[in-house]
Amino acid sequence: PVLPLAYLLHLTGACLAAGVLRVLLPRPKPSTSKVFVGREFAAFLVSWGLENYFPRPLITHIQLLTLLRWLHGRALGMKLHWSTHISPGTELHSYSQIELGRFTYLGEGTGVTGHLSLGDKLLQAPVTFGDNTNVGARTNIAPGCKFGNRVKVGALVDFAPGVEVEDDVDIEPRCQIGMGVRIEKGAYVEARSYLPTYMVIPAGERWGGDPVRKIGMA
Repeated sequence: PVLPLAYLLHLTGACLAAGVLRVLLPRPKPSTSKVFVGREFAAFLVSWGLENYFPRPLITHIQLLTLLRWLHGRALGMKLHWSTHISPGTELHSYSQIELGRFTYLGEGTGVTGHLSLGDKLLQAPVTFGDNTNVGARTNIAPGCKFGNRVKVGALVDFAPGVEVEDDVDIEPRCQIGMGVRIEKGAYVEARSYLPTYMVIPAGERWGGDPVRKIGMA
């Protein structure tokens, strides 16, 4: 019984140490900055270093311990509730740009990142999830995406930067969602659909196909 307790204390101490360092060091903010130039990029490097301080097995163990998972996320600047579920194998990057709602679920192997390299520039943009949102396994979510409440996303969906998904939307597996797309409240997107850049899916409608087209009402 001594070894498990010692390991749990080690995990807790590591989370607390990262939290103290984050308070003392510069915090990254949503911005577009030049690589290796300026305060915002320096703050990003500091935050990135703290996130990579935790080895991968340690992160998996944290995810399975509700209170410690919450402490770990908060220490690195992420906003989340104790009821948030982050499955093992999930890849989160730029914790300070991520906000997870109550009873929100991220499936195994899902990738969420709050930063993106654009040549000689670095984009940092928040990724937010509302309450009771369910994201399927191995879905990829880019910076600047926003999800409302009670959203359901199937497995293997790819979201480009700046996608907005409103409340009660249902997206089936293996969809490709282009940059700046907006899916309005209560809409339904069928499996294997391709939504081109900046298109809008109107509220309450059902769309599908490649190229995507209106099929009927949700």
